[in-house]
Amino acid sequence: MLAERRSAEGMTTAAKTGFHTVLDGHLAAVSAPAHLPIIICGMAGARQGWKEAGYIETPAALAEIAGRATAIPDVDRDIRILPGLAQRDRRHPDVMRGEETQLLGAAAHLGAGSHLVCMPGTHSKWVRLADDRVEGFSTFMTGELFDTIARHTILSHAVAEADTFAAGSAAFTDAVSRTRENPALATNLLFSVRAGQLLHGTAAADARAQLSGTLIGLEIAGALAGVGLGGRRMSRRLRWTRHALSYCPRKPGPQRPGGRRRRGGAGRSFRCRPYDLAFVMERKNMDRIPPCPPMERPLIAILRGLKPEEAEGVVGALIETGFTAIEIPLNSPDPFRSIETAVKMAPAGCLIGAGTVLTTAQVERLADVGGRLMVSPNVEPAVIRLAATKGMVTMPGVFTPTEALAAAAAGASGLKFFPASVLGPSGIAAIRAVLPGDLEIAAVGGVSEVNFADYAAIGIRSFGLGSSLYKPGMSAGDVRQRAIATLAAYDAVYGGQQ
Repeated sequence: MLAERRSAEGMTTAAKTGFHTVLDGHLAAVSAPAHLPIIICGMAGARQGWKEAGYIETPAALAEIAGRATAIPDVDRDIRILPGLAQRDRRHPDVMRGEETQLLGAAAHLGAGSHLVCMPGTHSKWVRLADDRVEGFSTFMTGELFDTIARHTILSHAVAEADTFAAGSAAFTDAVSRTRENPALATNLLFSVRAGQLLHGTAAADARAQLSGTLIGLEIAGALAGVGLGGRRMSRRLRWTRHALSYCPRKPGPQRPGGRRRRGGAGRSFRCRPYDLAFVMERKNMDRIPPCPPMERPLIAILRGLKPEEAEGVVGALIETGFTAIEIPLNSPDPFRSIETAVKMAPAGCLIGAGTVLTTAQVERLADVGGRLMVSPNVEPAVIRLAATKGMVTMPGVFTPTEALAAAAAGASGLKFFPASVLGPSGIAAIRAVLPGDLEIAAVGGVSEVNFADYAAIGIRSFGLGSSLYKPGMSAGDVRQRAIATLAAYDAVYGGQQ
């Protein structure tokens, strides 16, 4: 992208001023060359817009969109308006105009396979993609309903004193869950917003969060029913990931030329790039995610700084004492040689792999040397997906609910909360409350034998142990002694929880 420009000139203003005049003003502001072709999408192609661009009927290949663009006649530039998409099913008629352009970008990013794409807004769109073909879609008026209910019903008294609410609000997540599980009770749950304030003094911010969560839960229930997604694990991941990616508060964005301001979820405005708007859950191969293997002690030894000539002795000492998972970070000296050494000497039940994995090329190299564990400091879906296809257990690093749920959506086997010393047990517990229950959770960073009990209190029993177990230059004997002490402390805390 070379330049970007926004304004509050909607379709009504553009129609009065002149669409060409408005466009020329924006082009001049960014010094666009005179020969530059112009592609327009959105309400400028509506019947009341600059020139009607019509609709392409679904099922439809995304490649048809550009080929069916409508040219603007009698202008000094090549200006074309893209058509929208129409679903002419008599029982489920639906249309979109503008979002199809976002789908073009999302599809190019996703590649082949079956996908469910959610684009939140005043009217959220849930789209079923198969490779580069739109099979169908559903629109939900969640944002508009929120605005109407919050302004023009009895609930306006409950939410009047609050403009927003905190991300991760317990009132919000609880309302999403209850409505998602019991959508037939939606109107009853809406009235409970008012009743809760009268009887229990519910704060205005929590009332607003409850209203938002109830409507979003209703939308998700309808969307999942509409696409026929099956399986408890699939539904749980889809539900919570959409919550995390689609409804995090952001600053309001200005009105788009030719259309209304986009709204993020139920009454929460934000400005996003297309990929921010596109929540994607891949349906393909979700049942093939390599799970975290059962371990007597789910402890990962992190050997950052290990040299290849030290690998055999240090790894051997750890395995002899009882460690069955070992991570050698890729910012160590010649890490793949050390990993290969560890793989060759480790028993079949041991999980050997790499940490600080950032790219798909590094995943390929890890697979070449036999690594079965991929740990990353960030959430990069392409890295996670490739590692999963190679049969690796994947544990990306996360710090926020948004990152955690994005990792779950990408198909992570488990999550590494890092740095755990900053989040603390209470922080991890709060985030864990909105995560799929089948995800393995590990605390990493600042964890040692002295604070196992703190994490046991919140149900965390998996850890990545770094400097408390190994530091560069330590002898195999020193590592063995630390490993023995660490396992003894772990057993003392978790002995009855194996």
